[in-house]
Amino acid sequence: MDDTDRLQTLVRKGYREPGKVPGYLLGRLFPGSRWGPGWVREDGYITFREDSLTGGSPSRPEFSARVYHEATQIERLLDGREYDRALEIGCGYGRLVGWVASHADEAAAIEPNAEALAAARRAYPEVDFEVALADDIPYPDDHFDLVVAWAVLGHIPPGTIERAAREIRRVLRDDGTLLLCERTSGDSASGVWVRSRGDYEALFDPFAVVAAEERAAEPSFEYARYMETMRLDAPRS
Repeated sequence: MDDTDRLQTLVRKGYREPGKVPGYLLGRLFPGSRWGPGWVREDGYITFREDSLTGGSPSRPEFSARVYHEATQIERLLDGREYDRALEIGCGYGRLVGWVASHADEAAAIEPNAEALAAARRAYPEVDFEVALADDIPYPDDHFDLVVAWAVLGHIPPGTIERAAREIRRVLRDDGTLLLCERTSGDSASGVWVRSRGDYEALFDPFAVVAAEERAAEPSFEYARYMETMRLDAPRS
């Protein structure tokens, strides 16, 4: 079967059973649809349309399921730990910031999308929000003992990710925890750079992965199988 035959077969299958065609492929074919990429480039960084800040969840039931799965995964990987200060990198409109903040006495979050951040401020007035990029974090050295980046670092290109990693290490205490949820398998695509666990360990050395799981999400979110949620800690002396 050549490529033309495969495409024809896929089109026929999609016509009969559209729910069985992978969403990422529909997004490529129909970029304006709910499966299409929702990110846009602004001033040298990648941000998202409001309806795409959760990976384009197409319905309220799926959105509710995703928040549940993500929040329980955060709880599971942090394993009941409590922190002094927590920072979320790229918080969007604050979907997960409440869960992050619940693990710390004080919480902060940064996001380059000012409109999304305004919504987060309204929802969580107790959190310190700043419009900022991951490679220029407006907090002092060793200020946080928990840093969370959820599906954010994979959208930072080579050449910039190294600066972002240095900034995250600068503000993260040596005895702190780094919680990442990023794409670690599959192919890189426009606006997405795939990096392995080893790549992230190299970026954040001496922090190393001590626990990892496939990204938790509702079954219809096919993209999740390419992603991992990882907790990185520094070696204890």
